[in-house]
Amino acid sequence: MQTNIDSSSTDVLETNSCLRIVPEAAALKIRALDGKRNLYNADKVFTGHRSGNLKIRGLDRPGNPTPEIEVSAYELADDSGFSGMFNAFKKPLAEVCLTQDQISEICSVYPEHLNPIDLTFALFRRNENLPAIGANLFVACISVTKNGPAVHDEKYHDDFIWYGNRELRIFVPRQA
Repeated sequence: MQTNIDSSSTDVLETNSCLRIVPEAAALKIRALDGKRNLYNADKVFTGHRSGNLKIRGLDRPGNPTPEIEVSAYELADDSGFSGMFNAFKKPLAEVCLTQDQISEICSVYPEHLNPIDLTFALFRRNENLPAIGANLFVACISVTKNGPAVHDEKYHDDFIWYGNRELRIFVPRQA
């Protein structure tokens, strides 16, 4: 399979990738974080709504501290499910995951890079100390409401097909 390197980033994507880089969000810095914030307890960030499923599914636990990183935003260019989006980088899924604290930070610091009319996605693990497989993988689904960002989760393997004409966005760690 052929690969190409996105001209604005060092992320390697499959040639038939369903994603395209968002140029103004190709390298956004996220500060070092303590990991204490999760999507459920980030009420100062997600002022629009936080799904009760986050607590029911055990996604309300603290994570691990993380160093400063850069993240990149991509737009869905063609129809795809979560596996097509996040596997497009030809990296182990653990390297494409963000932590819940990092996702909260993106929404807090860079709200202008969230999709203003539809969803923004980010892959994360329920337990950061376990492998990025099966029931440990979830997707944060962020929308922008009149009251601020809202968040709910989807299971990674509930592979709905999302339409590329909706300009859905995903955030992933920038691959150096």
